[in-house]
Amino acid sequence: MDLGSALRLLLRRWLVVLLGILLTGGVAGYIYMNSEPRYQATARMILLLPADARGPESHGSPFLYLPNGLNVIARIVSGAPQSSEFREAMAKEGLSSGYTVGVDPTTPILTVSTEGTDPGDVVATRDWIVEQLNEELRTLQLEEGAPPQQVAHTRVYANEDVPLALGGDWQRSVLAAGAAGGLLTLVAAFAIDRLLAVRRKHKERKKALSLASGDDGPPADDPPQGRHASDETVEVAASASESP
Repeated sequence: MDLGSALRLLLRRWLVVLLGILLTGGVAGYIYMNSEPRYQATARMILLLPADARGPESHGSPFLYLPNGLNVIARIVSGAPQSSEFREAMAKEGLSSGYTVGVDPTTPILTVSTEGTDPGDVVATRDWIVEQLNEELRTLQLEEGAPPQQVAHTRVYANEDVPLALGGDWQRSVLAAGAAGGLLTLVAAFAIDRLLAVRRKHKERKKALSLASGDDGPPADDPPQGRHASDETVEVAASASESP
C-alpha cells in the first residue's frame, strides 16, 4: 500500500482516527496533570590546603598547590554518604530527597546532587550533605594526626539557593503516550477497514450466488405420457366436424 492509498483509507475511517486522537489527548493530559514536578539542587566542593602548607617560607595560592593526596582524600570522603549510618542520620533529620555524591577522577572536586518533588527538601538535603562531608573531612584528618598547616578544607561553589525544575520525566511520559496512541489509532483504522472490506466482499459473493440460482428457474412440465402432438390435432379436428 502506497502513501496515497493509506491517506484515502484514513479519510474513509475518519471517525476512528478522530476517536483515537481524542483518547490519546485525554491520556496525555491526564499524565500531564497528575505528574508531580521534580527539582534538583547541586553543589561542588573543592579540597584545598592552607596557603602555608609547603612551609612558613612558602606562602602561595591554595589553588596552585593541589597535590595528588587531595584526590585520595576526596575519594575517601565521597564514600561516606553510602553508609547505612549516613542514611539513618539523614532520615532522623526528616530529609527524604534522593542524592548522589561524585568525585572527579583527576581533581579533588566533589559534586553533590539531590533530587525530589519538594523544592525545600531538595535544597535542605543538599546543604546537610555538604555539611556532613565537611565534618567527615575534618574527622578523617584529625584521626590521622595531620599537622594543622596541612589540614585540608573545602570551598563550596555552584550551590544555587533555588533548585532547578526538571521536566524530563513527564515530558517523556507524554511523548510515549502520544506515540502509543497514534500507533494504536493507525492499527485500528487499518484493521477496521480490512474487516469491513472482507464483509462487503462476502455479502457481494453471497448475493451473486443467489441471483445465479434464481435465473435458472424451475424446469418446464413434461407433457403427459402416452400423448403426443398428433393426438391433440386429431381431437381438435373431430370436435370441429361435430359442431353444426
